[in-house]
Amino acid sequence: MKVLFIASVERSGSTILQNVLAQSESVFAAGEVRNLWDRGLGDNRPCGCGTPIRECSVWTSVLREAFGGVDLVDARQMARLRDRARARHVPTLRLPFGKTLVKHRLGEYPEALVGVYRSIASVSGCEVVLDTSKSPLLLPFLVGHASFELYVIHLIRDPRGVEYSFQKRKVSGHKRLKDHSTAKGALHWILMNKAIEDVLGRVDCMSMTLRYEDFTERPRECSDIILNWMGVESALPWTNGVSLHMTPTHTIVGSPHRFNTGNVAIRKDEKWRTLLPRENASRAWRIAGSFAKRYGYQES
Repeated sequence: MKVLFIASVERSGSTILQNVLAQSESVFAAGEVRNLWDRGLGDNRPCGCGTPIRECSVWTSVLREAFGGVDLVDARQMARLRDRARARHVPTLRLPFGKTLVKHRLGEYPEALVGVYRSIASVSGCEVVLDTSKSPLLLPFLVGHASFELYVIHLIRDPRGVEYSFQKRKVSGHKRLKDHSTAKGALHWILMNKAIEDVLGRVDCMSMTLRYEDFTERPRECSDIILNWMGVESALPWTNGVSLHMTPTHTIVGSPHRFNTGNVAIRKDEKWRTLLPRENASRAWRIAGSFAKRYGYQES
C-alpha cells in the first residue's frame, strides 16, 4: 500500500491533479481526508460520486472496516484533534522534544487517519490512496509507518493565481473569507510553502515539487512521471495530449471540479493576468515575489 499526500496552499490545483490521477485503476482519490469528520460526516456533504457521504456505499464500507460503522465514529473528537494539526505549529517540531509535544497534542488522530487509509485500500483494492489534505504537520507521524509507503507532492501555484481564486470565493460570499485580504493571502502563501519545505527537509520520504502551471501545460507527461515515480503501471484514459475520460471519484469535499466527468480537457487557468486588479496583483507580488522566484515565478 502507498499513500500519496498532496501538500499545498489552498486553491493551488490539487483537485485537478487528483482528478487526473484518480483515473488510474490503481489510485483511489479520497479527497481532503482531514475534512471527513465535520464536513463529511457532520454536514453529510456529497461524495465525489454525488451521494452524501453517510449514504455512499464506498465510504460506509470504509468506515465500517475502520471504526465498526458510520455511527461509531466520534467525528467531533476527530475534528477537535484534527484542528490541532495546523501548519502554524510546524515550528514546534524544531524544538527539543518538539515532535513529542506535537504527538501529544494530536493524540489518537494519526493512528485513526492511518486506519482510514488502510480501510480505503482494503475496500477499494487500490494500490495508492491519494489524500489532498494539504497541511504538512501530520507528515512526520506518517513517515516510516509499517502499513504503507509515503509519497508527498509539494504542489505550488503562482501566488497571484492563488489570490485571484481566493478573491473569487470572497466575492461569492464565502463566510470563511470575509476578512481575507491580499496581504494576508500572500503571507499565508509564504508561510504555508515554507512550512511544507521545512517538514519535507526533516522527514525521510519520497517527495517531489510540482508547479500547477507545469502540470496544466503538460498534464499527460507530468501524470506519467508521477505514476512511474510511485511504481504504478496502469495507463490513464487520455483521448489526446490534454484531455482524458473521467469517471466519478469518491472524494471528500474540495473544489466543485471534483464532480467533473466525461471527456475533460486540462487547461491552465491564468485569468488572474487579466481579471485580478493590478493593485492586488502588485501587492501579492511585492510580499511573496522574492519567495516565489525560488520556484521559477517571475514578476511579469
